[in-house]
Amino acid sequence: MDTYSDLLPSITPWVKGVSPDVIADTVRNLCRRFCKDTGAYVGELDADDIVADQEDYALSLPDDTSLLRVEWVKVDDCEIDPNGYEIQSGSTLHFLPGYVPGTAVTDGLTVKARLLPCRNTDDVLPDWFLTDWQDGLIAGVRAELHGMAHLPCYDPIQYAKYQAIYESESARAKLEGTLKKRSMSLTMHSDSWL
Repeated sequence: MDTYSDLLPSITPWVKGVSPDVIADTVRNLCRRFCKDTGAYVGELDADDIVADQEDYALSLPDDTSLLRVEWVKVDDCEIDPNGYEIQSGSTLHFLPGYVPGTAVTDGLTVKARLLPCRNTDDVLPDWFLTDWQDGLIAGVRAELHGMAHLPCYDPIQYAKYQAIYESESARAKLEGTLKKRSMSLTMHSDSWL
C-alpha cells in the first residue's frame, strides 16, 4: 500500500511557504474528490460465503473506504442482473425476491465495486492507484494550492496550468472506467450471441 505522503516530495517544493498540514489536507481531499468524480478506485471485494436463502450480506470493504457504487455482483461466478439486488445501509447487499441464492456456496459471492477513501483515513491507497493516477493527483493538489489567494504560493497562471493537467487526467480516468465497463458488457453479450 502507498500513502498520501508519498506524493508530498512532488508537491512541497512547488508550493513554498504552505504549511505541511494544509498540504496534507489538500492531498487527502483531492484524492477523495478524484475517486468520487472518476470512480477510479475500483476493487473486487473479498469473496463471501453464500448461505442458502439468505437475502442480506454485509460487504467486506477495504479498511478506511466506503462504497461509491457496485459494478457487478456474482453468485457462484454467474453475474446477477443489476435489478436483482440493492445496496442498503451503506454496504449491505440485499437480494430482491427471485434473485436470492437458494444453495450454499463457499466463497460464492463476489462483488466488484468503486470505492471512496474515508475522510479521516490512515492515508493508505492501493499500490496501483498512486502508480496509475499520481500525475493527475499531483497536478490537482498543485492547482488547488496555487488557486488559494490567501496562501503564499497563490499564482493564477500555475493554477490554470496544473488544473488543465488535473482535468485531463480526470477525463482519462473516467474514460478508462467507461471503456473497461463497456468491454466487460460486450464480452458478456458476445457469449449470449453464440
